[in-house]
Amino acid sequence: MIELVDADWLEREFAAPVGRLVDARRPVKYLQGHIGGAINLPLGQIFDADGRLRPDEELAQWFGAAGVGTGMPVVVYDAYDGQSGAMLAWLLDYLGHPDVRLLDHPFDRWAAGHEIFYRPLTAPPAQFTLQPRSGLRVFAPDLAGADPPVLLDTRSVEEFTGRQVTEDRAGHIPGATHIRWTEFVTEGETLFASRAHVAALLAASGAQPGPHPRRRIVTYCRRGPRAAVALIALQRLGYEVSLYDGSFADWAARPELPVQV
Repeated sequence: MIELVDADWLEREFAAPVGRLVDARRPVKYLQGHIGGAINLPLGQIFDADGRLRPDEELAQWFGAAGVGTGMPVVVYDAYDGQSGAMLAWLLDYLGHPDVRLLDHPFDRWAAGHEIFYRPLTAPPAQFTLQPRSGLRVFAPDLAGADPPVLLDTRSVEEFTGRQVTEDRAGHIPGATHIRWTEFVTEGETLFASRAHVAALLAASGAQPGPHPRRRIVTYCRRGPRAAVALIALQRLGYEVSLYDGSFADWAARPELPVQV
């Protein structure tokens, strides 16, 4: 499970190079200023030319070559929307990293009260031992069983209802509940919305499995990052949550699978 940490914890408890601090933003943003000691691992590098997640082995090698090993704690941070940071943190967790944390503090807020740095940093290669946690990731066939999980679509209302077409087929996966991903983040000091707010969202949407959830929640969007934000917010409430990283782009590309509008 990914742990959220605040700015005070980062200053008090975390120190590079004992741990690895990772900036998940685009390179141009990183070069415009970053937290001291951070390396840049932009999210775009985890996808292949078709927008699909690269194979597990390649991703583990990529992390290791960048200096992110499974023998050191990792803290990821991001900009105000949290998409890149959430997706990168989920990926590390899924691949088997034992100590992944996400800064619950957008970089812009950090920059307003702390020194920022401009010199790009690299780290020596590290050993990343691949041990995938299969329960954190699902594929299209996993959603078609006799006991399907609770499906949560985190795209916009327009995408969910089919009014905005992003794929060859429009709409959503049948049976999915909709909560837009922006409901899980804030524009305040913290990145994520409060546990109480998220619990109320689930209750109002009907996506809540119950006080003692037995059914897994699966989040999806179009390609994964928006759904990763929801996944981390729901994990904080104690739910078992998986990511359908192929998301609606993968589902809609399979003509044998139904869509609903």
